[in-house]
Amino acid sequence: MHIPHIAQAYERIKKTCDSKLNQIYPIQIPEPVNARYQLELKYLKTSNYLDDFEIFRCLNIEAVKCSQVLSMRGTITSSYIIYLLGNSLLNPLPTHYYCPKCGHYETVDTKLFCIDLPEKKCPKCQTNLIADGFNLPVEAVWGPDGKKTLSFDYNISEEFIPFAKRVLQNLYPQHVIAPLGLCNRPAEEKAIEMNHSGFLILPEGRNMEDYPEMTGFLEDGELCLSGNILDIENNYMHRVLLLQNKFIEQMIAMQRKTGIYANEISLPELHTLNWNDINNSLALTDAESYLFRTIKPKTFFDMVCLDAAGHNTYSNKDFSTHDGNYYSLPTLFEKPEFKKYPCYTREDFFEELLKMGIKLEKAYEIAEFIRKGKQNSTMQKFIDQFATFDIPKDIKSVAKEYLYLVPRSHSAECMLIYAKLAFYAKKDSRAFSKIVFKR
Repeated sequence: MHIPHIAQAYERIKKTCDSKLNQIYPIQIPEPVNARYQLELKYLKTSNYLDDFEIFRCLNIEAVKCSQVLSMRGTITSSYIIYLLGNSLLNPLPTHYYCPKCGHYETVDTKLFCIDLPEKKCPKCQTNLIADGFNLPVEAVWGPDGKKTLSFDYNISEEFIPFAKRVLQNLYPQHVIAPLGLCNRPAEEKAIEMNHSGFLILPEGRNMEDYPEMTGFLEDGELCLSGNILDIENNYMHRVLLLQNKFIEQMIAMQRKTGIYANEISLPELHTLNWNDINNSLALTDAESYLFRTIKPKTFFDMVCLDAAGHNTYSNKDFSTHDGNYYSLPTLFEKPEFKKYPCYTREDFFEELLKMGIKLEKAYEIAEFIRKGKQNSTMQKFIDQFATFDIPKDIKSVAKEYLYLVPRSHSAECMLIYAKLAFYAKKDSRAFSKIVFKR
């Protein structure tokens, strides 16, 4: 028995990426771009995730065909290969300008994202430059050596599920594609619901009936399989996690009302939106909305930082209560040590450590330690290890504020979705009100 495998996956992935690169850079692929691309290809070729990348490529093709929005969660959106294979605006390269006429390429030394940059003329031919890049380091997705465990979690609309199943069946014609159910207990409810959360590709020759210990039923009565990641791996299954997302649903509905495809909304169109526009999209949590209204972020980078702040967990918060957990965060941001080391995401810590001259592998190790909250562990071995890190006490003080840090890529992707909803709200406020408020 073996885990299902797609033949020629690497070749098809590379062909698609090469074509996209030549489309973006018709004159010549800039050296920094090619360096990042070749490094990721190297990591990909020797990884265990070729099938996952190929599944993403094929799901994206299908999503384009049926005018659906396919969004990724977590650190995987830091991959330049994922960017080339998909339709996300989240280019992980360092912030830069590029001239579509003469090929001039210049990296901008800034924390800001491309969407925050001013308009600029090419110094060589005076053509309007294209601003791109969201400063997502390759280590965020692949680790320092290309061996990091990757997770492929999708945000989709409910109506995309049957299309996704068809894609998987075409990729694995000899395998059963079984619905995946994940348990969910609604607030203040004793009953456990089984939500449709994607599919499991079973080993060749096996059926759902072969796994009675994993069998369950979805809300509509459909038979499904359910289990943790170890159950799935031990049974040689391949998981494709497809999570229904209400914001994706809203975008799809606004497409139909406005005739504007979500995948065609550009960064320059989103550039005009401010923090209040994003807040009015009603996509922000109460905590995020409070931070936006209190701090009034000036740039898209600032908004991503606040989104991350609203999703992080903190050592001094009482998470037994629903309200009030995040309302003291502006005080944290005003602390001298935080102003010196403004770390909202795990990548912020990693980059600050690199700026101190700490070697990449060590900087990554420390950043991973911090983002998992081990510096606040009750285990003596972690306390002792944190004490050995030769880093300034001020950044250690900032680190002590956290139990968990989200990746920059996740918050940036979320904020781009919220920005598109805000774009639709300004285009047709009446339709947006009917869809979001159900009026």
